[in-house]
Amino acid sequence: MSNQIAQEAKKTVVQRVIESLWPWALALAGGYASYVVALWAEVVQHPNYKLYSLIVLAGLTAISILAVVIAVRVHCKYGRFREAYGVYWDSALNMRCLGCKKPLKFSSYDASVPHCSDRKCDSKHTLRTNDGNKLTRQQAIELMKAS
Repeated sequence: MSNQIAQEAKKTVVQRVIESLWPWALALAGGYASYVVALWAEVVQHPNYKLYSLIVLAGLTAISILAVVIAVRVHCKYGRFREAYGVYWDSALNMRCLGCKKPLKFSSYDASVPHCSDRKCDSKHTLRTNDGNKLTRQQAIELMKAS
């Protein structure tokens, strides 16, 4: 049993590493390829052309790395939701819409029916257990903490 869990964990870790490294590899490969093409074409005749093109390559690489870092941080903050009781839950146990992943507001007429805060989506969600019983937000949180 533990061997199977270890294999699944290893597979998941490898998948996550590949998912997080491919943008870096793509940015570096694209930057290097454009640098080589620019050197090969030597568009402008200038004594310091190689130095200037290297500075531009360094700047583009820095911008690419910064963009990847920002994307990873945004994903870590907003992209990790778990689905339970008919809605998504973030790490702070706030409810999120299944359709657009925006925060859910509480309903004034029924505590078990939150609705989306985005007016375009405006979908209603019912908090229910697996056997169909309605839940309030606090009951759902207590059940998630217990499991």
